[in-house]
This record gives sequence, structure tokens and C-alpha cells, in this order.
Amino acid sequence: MNLESLKVPNFFYDLIVFMTPSVSLVTGILWGIGANNSKNIIVSTGISNAAGFDFLMAFIVVFLLFLFFAYEYGRLAEALSTWISSLVSFLRRKKICFTKEKDFSICLKSEIQKMQLDQYLDNDRIGSKWTIYFYAMRFQPLIGADIMKRYAWEKLSRSSAFTFGLLFLVSLALAIPRIFGIIFFDTGLFGFGSLTYTFGMLFFTVIAVYEFYRRRCWNNDLLKTIIPIIMLPDDFKVDLSQVLKKT
Repeated sequence: MNLESLKVPNFFYDLIVFMTPSVSLVTGILWGIGANNSKNIIVSTGISNAAGFDFLMAFIVVFLLFLFFAYEYGRLAEALSTWISSLVSFLRRKKICFTKEKDFSICLKSEIQKMQLDQYLDNDRIGSKWTIYFYAMRFQPLIGADIMKRYAWEKLSRSSAFTFGLLFLVSLALAIPRIFGIIFFDTGLFGFGSLTYTFGMLFFTVIAVYEFYRRRCWNNDLLKTIIPIIMLPDDFKVDLSQVLKKT
């Protein structure tokens, strides 16, 4: 069997990491501006009145624009969402939250030394988990594809936390003047600026941040666990009779 054919294309990771937060953002915006405002936007563009070939062309144009902006926002969110990691690290240092798991911030220097790769790396890069990722992808592609998938989920949770946090801040900025009777545009009882939407986005943000925290802990623990496995030779066979004797 050709193991190369079993690898997941990089496009798959880009798709789930970059596109999913964009879908969450668009859904949050449509929910936030309210059903009436969404309907007015659609009517003003004239899409609702299109039919036949015109509707097909309008759909294609809108779909391509969505793909472009969704992909670009996903890349931006993935880059800017590093502050989520910084926030968790800050709270851990202050012993406020996220202190239960020890694997959130770990040094993998000893694991890389076991792989006898430290002689090829300078001191600043000996503990990088990317060394283990690419080692696994090079010598154990099935394991490498699996851990890369899990890392993609970790980045997705971080980008989702950033997206929900962004929607929360927008809603909070509109909720404060609404308390004093200043309403810029009516979004209803469940849109931007309402207590329901604001606290809802805050809840989703907290959940996504916690998911990111747990996933990073799981992934770091996994990296330390799989080192003996990815270092095994390709022709390694487990002698079950010896294993049963030991048990």
C-alpha cells in the first residue's frame, strides 16, 4: 500500500481552519443585524428579484466573493488569534483559570533529544513541537497526518474563540449606548447590542477558549506519548507471546 496516497491534503486543513470561523462570523453577523435588516440588504442588492440566468450568475458571483473573503478572514483570524493563547497563558501565570492541566506549556527538548535530532538544531529550536510533527510526517505518515489533524482542530478552536470574541466586542460596543437609550439601528431583542446576543457571544467565547486550552493540553500530551512509537523501525513486530508472559 502506498502510504503517500493516505495522506490528507493540506487543503483539507486550510478548509476547516480558515473557512469554519468565517461561516461562524457570517452567521453571527446575520443573526446580529436581525431578520428584517438582513431581508432589506437582500432586497436592496436586487438578488431576490433575479431569475433564471441572472440569478445563476448572481449566485456564482456571491459564492466566489464569499469564498475569497471567507478564506482571507480565516487566515487573518488564525494569525490574530494568538492573543487567545497569550490570554490563557496570562491567566495561568496569575493562577486565575486554566491551571489544572500541566501540558498546556511544555518543553519538548528531552523528547527531541531521544530522537537524536538535537545535534541538528540550535538551542532556540530544540524544544519546538514542529520538529516532532515533521519527523512523524516524514517517517510515520499515518501518525503524522493524525497529529496534524488534531493540531488543525486546536487552531480551529483558537480562531473560533477569536471570532466569537470579536462578535461579543461589537455587540458590547452597541449595548453600552443602548443602556442610555441611544440606538444606532434596531436589531431586535436578539441582535447586536441586546443583552441576549451579548451574553450569548460571551458564552460561546468562553467555551471556545476552554476548548482551545483542552485541545492544546491533549496535543502536547500526545506528542510526548507517541515519541517511542514514531521511532520504531518500519519492520518492527510486537511479540504477543512475550507481552502475555509479562502480564
